[in-house]
Amino acid sequence: MQRNSRVKIIDPSKDERWDNFISQQEYSTVYHHSVWKELLQNTFGHIESLHFVLEDAENNIVGGIPLFLVKSWLTGNRLVSVPFASVCKPLVSGLEDLEALTEAMIEKLSEYKCSYLELRTRDDHPFWVVNKFKEICQFKGHMLALNKDRDTLLKSFHKTSIQQRIKRAEREGLRARIASSENDLKAFYRLLTFLRLKKIGLPPPPYKLFKNMWEILRPKNMLVLHLIEYEKKVIAGMLVFKFNQIAISEHSATEGQYLKKCPDQLLWWKAIESAQKDGYKSFDFGRVSMDNKGLLDFKRRWQPREYNLFNLYFPEAKGVYSSNKEGLKYTLMNMAWRHMPVPIARIGGHFLYKHLG
Repeated sequence: MQRNSRVKIIDPSKDERWDNFISQQEYSTVYHHSVWKELLQNTFGHIESLHFVLEDAENNIVGGIPLFLVKSWLTGNRLVSVPFASVCKPLVSGLEDLEALTEAMIEKLSEYKCSYLELRTRDDHPFWVVNKFKEICQFKGHMLALNKDRDTLLKSFHKTSIQQRIKRAEREGLRARIASSENDLKAFYRLLTFLRLKKIGLPPPPYKLFKNMWEILRPKNMLVLHLIEYEKKVIAGMLVFKFNQIAISEHSATEGQYLKKCPDQLLWWKAIESAQKDGYKSFDFGRVSMDNKGLLDFKRRWQPREYNLFNLYFPEAKGVYSSNKEGLKYTLMNMAWRHMPVPIARIGGHFLYKHLG
């Protein structure tokens, strides 16, 4: 811990030091930014910001972890960094700083009647290990460096599975464009709802979450929605978050009947190409479950750097990411969602997401 530093809780939307601090940090993403707090609190009434920072003797922020109090009568109260994000690395310069911040967080568990603290990080962070925390690793991430020129980057991808299929998509008449209206967002949301419900067996997130992303992040150039069209119909889409030289794909969906036309390869390439053109240094492919071999193989064919994603818990592993996804209860739940009519599923998803995060 840096000499004379102290832990403090701040409101990042009222304290301009926070966004100034994270803009200078190598590992910061849109999930660290004050806009994520604005997004969550405008969408969900059960989430409250509690950003923990380290201040030096001159009141400069020298470390921090964005934290949120998630309150629920159904799933219990907990402290999470951060809700509805795959990863949000602690922004610290050493293990002592990390321990000081997490100790302060742990002390708040009883005050807010929380059953656990959860941090979401990854194994390529130099200070991801906190000994007192329980670790769960169910997901992998993939990061592609954009430090090559466009043509060299394209040629680095798997020749038959990526390069040739991009060309095939173009020959088939698929067209890529960037969304410009809320109608585009609604078209993408329909694809995402069907994918999560019928293919994955999970409830769809509420539309309000994506509308708020559109209205809050897009005007700040932190959000781009890439679309693929065929015969003027949207058949694939991807939301990409942009901040601090890192573009992150967090949500994507494709209409299954058009897969032979290779919309996925064209969609990902156009998102990567756009990020490179805009000057971003890295493209993050987002989270993928370790047991999803097909999606893992697809992402690996783009030749990214692979890393493990960890959920760290204190005092013990709880919550949705700690559940057994091979158990009977989880299987039955997936089956129920797959057979549920879409309008009812949207209502159910809206209810459930008030208790998640």
